[in-house]
Amino acid sequence: EDRKARGKEEEASSSRHGWSSSERFSMPELEAWLGENGAARYGGAAIEACARVQRHEVENYGVGELAGLCRELGFEEEWCERYSKLFEENALDGWVFLEIVDWEDYGEIGVRRDHAVALCAVAKGVKGDFGYAVPRSEGDSGKPAARERGPERGVRLTEDEERGLREADALADETGEGAVYGQLVVLGYKEYRVEGSTWHPVGPRNEKFELRRRKHANGIRRAHCYLRGATEDGPKSAAQKRSAEASHSVTMSVAGSRSADGKVTAAQRVTVEYVPDAREDMFQLGRMIVPQNDFVVRGPLHLDSGGVLCGPVSRYACRLSCSRLAPYQCTLYAAGFNQERDIFLSEMAPKWQLAPGEVAADDPVGQERLRRERRARRGRGGGDDAADRDRADDDDDDRRRDRDLAEPATTKAPRRRLDSADDASNLAQWDALTTFGVRIWKPEIGAWREVSVHGGVHEPRQRPDLAGKRYPDEDSVLTNGTIVDLAGIQLLFESAASMRAHERAAKPGLDRRELSTGDAKLDGLDHLSAPNRIVARFNARRPQCPVQLHTIRLEYDDDKRKALAEDRRPFIFPNCGHVHAFAEELKHMPCPLCRTRGPFVELKLEWEPAICDDEPEVVFNPCGHIISERVARKWASLALPDNAPPNARYRPICPFCAKPLKTPESRGGDQPYNRILFQSQGPDEDDDDDDAHNNDDACSYTTDLTADGPAPKDQDK
Repeated sequence: EDRKARGKEEEASSSRHGWSSSERFSMPELEAWLGENGAARYGGAAIEACARVQRHEVENYGVGELAGLCRELGFEEEWCERYSKLFEENALDGWVFLEIVDWEDYGEIGVRRDHAVALCAVAKGVKGDFGYAVPRSEGDSGKPAARERGPERGVRLTEDEERGLREADALADETGEGAVYGQLVVLGYKEYRVEGSTWHPVGPRNEKFELRRRKHANGIRRAHCYLRGATEDGPKSAAQKRSAEASHSVTMSVAGSRSADGKVTAAQRVTVEYVPDAREDMFQLGRMIVPQNDFVVRGPLHLDSGGVLCGPVSRYACRLSCSRLAPYQCTLYAAGFNQERDIFLSEMAPKWQLAPGEVAADDPVGQERLRRERRARRGRGGGDDAADRDRADDDDDDRRRDRDLAEPATTKAPRRRLDSADDASNLAQWDALTTFGVRIWKPEIGAWREVSVHGGVHEPRQRPDLAGKRYPDEDSVLTNGTIVDLAGIQLLFESAASMRAHERAAKPGLDRRELSTGDAKLDGLDHLSAPNRIVARFNARRPQCPVQLHTIRLEYDDDKRKALAEDRRPFIFPNCGHVHAFAEELKHMPCPLCRTRGPFVELKLEWEPAICDDEPEVVFNPCGHIISERVARKWASLALPDNAPPNARYRPICPFCAKPLKTPESRGGDQPYNRILFQSQGPDEDDDDDDAHNNDDACSYTTDLTADGPAPKDQDK
């Protein structure tokens, strides 16, 4: 009762003081959360605290620093002294402070309700739960904004763009179009434990990472670039080095780098700044399990000399920028941002200054200038005057929009600003690769490319310290079927349109084909899902082991498969394609039917429409996964890297388990896949398995999996 009475008194006090907001920074979501929980009066101080400190700094806080935070928030001195003792008694440090997100936990140790809400707001804000503290524009009163969309500062949108974003949000909510940009499907496993030369898979197979539209945009756009001396900044954090309006940065140490003409440049540091962009959503992938990585891909891990797990996939491996406006393009960039929202590239990473006339792929101003120059060159041959005037007006609008990016507020150290919109010599154009690199394979290109930090497309490097040839006419926009490689771990991109098509096709009721089994015809499969229809067709042919002469049964569901006796499951010699029931002695023998030697593995059906949505016809050699011949031909001809360049070996793999496929060049001339062949009972045979064992006159037929019914008795194996 005392706590309730105190809570009412605090709410009344908060209402008397009204809301408070920062005059310099804006965090609308944090202000709204404080208002909903009756602590709006601390909004301004909480926002200032979130803008001042980084997460790693708060993690190192002790009791004294937390008491200082209470004073910074504006708590009365008597309460600050009381909280200092409470924090010490309860062993509350910065690490624990960041873990407490429920204000009621503070109430249990005697913290006032509105104070507890303010402390939780700072903890959540520092971790990025409310977005970033964005500098306010000139003339902003600091009152809560009426608009619901993201940052108040950054890329200034036109009225058409604002309207388009509102319409896109409404369309995503009502119809689902634009709610998902696509998904990444892991080929094989996203994590392995390496022991010697053996990779042991960890976790589920073909895990999916869905790129879903965010409630509030967190995208960024390139703004300005600075050249500074390598020692000018001193021991400052990345956030302290950035301009006031910048939310992210890429920092390159370029001592000893060579320019395009071969000259060695002086020691310097290049910083590229980015500002918030409400038109984009950003996602990150990497090895570390941290909030900055939306999807964790750990890759092959081994123990180093200190007993720590390490691997070739970078801690912050890559990032994806997805447009919130149609056609919802997803663009890939190497490297991701750390807890300070910075990408720092050491001297070991290959980096270079772009040649005169080249422009970084993520520089919208420079790219637009190149497009205008191309249009001008095409227009020199003559054209419609009105159309030329329209293009000139559009160019003027583009220039004005490009220069809407805010100027840096202050710079404490001398630095040379290079705005790519105005710098004719393009001295700001630098690019780099990460240590282990990010590669893509696009179906329309048909060759592997390496992606740079700024989105440039290059030939895969042949030396660790030297980038390959750049392809300026190609981009890193992901199309359906694109494969992303992170140091030997591949991810297949499936577009949103493909996902919708596969979702419709997988629903029951869309397949009306009848299955012929001799004299009987089976229909009624329309109520089954796609993988279960495949299983039903296989089992309806009454497949039989040609050695043990009893029926075998394929199951897609793991529980049903495990419930079957092992000698009732289909096993296969993938080197020839003959299906048998399991027998221990067959593991060390050639195929009893054709005497072909090779592995004896379980016949496995994996259903992943992004990889294959056709009826299976062949089996991969040597893993035993079944797939259609069309898709098998594609994956057998596609060589994927098994490591980071330049140490990578390229070989075809099974897209389900990532095991290397056999190739005709291998020993014995084995094929990467073979047609599935199994024996089925004749049309007049009884289904009873015991009778099949004892009936010496029973007939069997060698049958192709894709055939409509049993083959003739004299079919040639």
